[in-house]
Amino acid sequence: MLFNSFSFAVFMPVVWLLWLWGGPRFRKAVLLVGSYLFYAGGDPRFVPLLWLSTGIDYGVGLLLARAERRGLRRLLLGLSLVVNLGVLVGFKYLPFALAALGVGGWEQALSTQSFHVWGLVPAGLSFYTFQTLSYTIDVYRKQTEPCRDPVEFALFVAFFPQLIAGPILRADEFLPQLRANRTPARREIVQGAELFALGLVKKVVIADNIGTLIDPVMRRPELYTGASVGVASLLFAAQIYCDFSGYSTMARGLGHLFGFTMPRNFDSPWMQGTPLGYRRGWHITIARWFGDYVYKPLGGTRVSMPRAVFNIMLLWLLFGIWHGAGPTFAVWGLFNGVVHLLSYLAKRWGWRMPDYPGKRLVGVVLIGVFMMPSFLFFRVSSVSAGLVALRRMAVLAPDGEDIFRYGWPALLVLLVLHAVAFRWYDEDLLNRVGPVCRTLVFGGVALLLLVAAPAAQPFIYYQF
Repeated sequence: MLFNSFSFAVFMPVVWLLWLWGGPRFRKAVLLVGSYLFYAGGDPRFVPLLWLSTGIDYGVGLLLARAERRGLRRLLLGLSLVVNLGVLVGFKYLPFALAALGVGGWEQALSTQSFHVWGLVPAGLSFYTFQTLSYTIDVYRKQTEPCRDPVEFALFVAFFPQLIAGPILRADEFLPQLRANRTPARREIVQGAELFALGLVKKVVIADNIGTLIDPVMRRPELYTGASVGVASLLFAAQIYCDFSGYSTMARGLGHLFGFTMPRNFDSPWMQGTPLGYRRGWHITIARWFGDYVYKPLGGTRVSMPRAVFNIMLLWLLFGIWHGAGPTFAVWGLFNGVVHLLSYLAKRWGWRMPDYPGKRLVGVVLIGVFMMPSFLFFRVSSVSAGLVALRRMAVLAPDGEDIFRYGWPALLVLLVLHAVAFRWYDEDLLNRVGPVCRTLVFGGVALLLLVAAPAAQPFIYYQF
């Protein structure tokens, strides 16, 4: 079920009003049933997988609470890892491996960027798998108390606002809020509605319209001028940012309506001033997951330089593969690993850009220059298509169709909006104005959606 769909416009008010009306246990039951209905609205075949992950990790958490022997604790953690990662690998990566080996009819999958076009991969599988794994690992480390209430744990896994594309929650952040069972104050409700409306505009008005403009370029870059391919690459960065941050903003807004505060997943990445800062401001909760459960246990950069280089590149390769089985995602991950590595080496050797007027603006330009190949390989369907696009950009190929003349003004407008939001917007604007202004704002949003919204499109990160 899409946030930007008519079915969700009916579903959400019913669930919220039932939740407001009920007592503590009833509220949890309403949210849990509603979450399963929400997930089944996408494809009911995959609900049992959600139950499997929930049941295994709930049981493992309880057993870890009673197990003292180190060997038994490792065995229990291994069970959680094998089941969860086994399901993830089986659905997300095994089909691609079979296709690469030419097994049966799977080879045709190599011509697509995602198996989701076949309905083979459950929506949000990577997100809820990592969320439940964080719980069992934290219980194993004795950093989190095991959850003994099966309804609470099931709701931690399946809470519908963030189930499909995050932000990835931690048990020690979410479960105490669930047990508090707060009724949101009016201020929270207003803020939640504001965040949902903002995210909806990001997704429907900005991201989906950019997609309509650049999709033909990304499908056949050889048919477009080099300048058009370059501006399409940067516009894709804006599209995926508005699409994914739009989802996260809507999820956080819905969380406020139910009395929950969820972590921010984005922190104005374009305005951070450096390519590495851009990455740190993007998809914060998954970066935290990989940092806590992969990068730090390997030693991070607190090891010898060769080992630190290996850790950085492995981290980004895994991050790329997490997005998908195709080679384009591995290239994307390795490219970002090189950017991270260069930043690490510059810091290690004491290289630092001096402060000067306009440094942040120069940083924004550098982000675009450094990350443009990354955006390309994340979007194109094959490595060969990405190389074609890079060649056309490098030589500024003059032949082909042109979208540059109206693509760059759109990019400039979006960058100005991003900078204005970074400087002045604090996500609580409507609580500082009266009811008349709020009505006008929501009316304007509704009108904008009616006028500028194309047909409902799924969120890009639904496939991950």
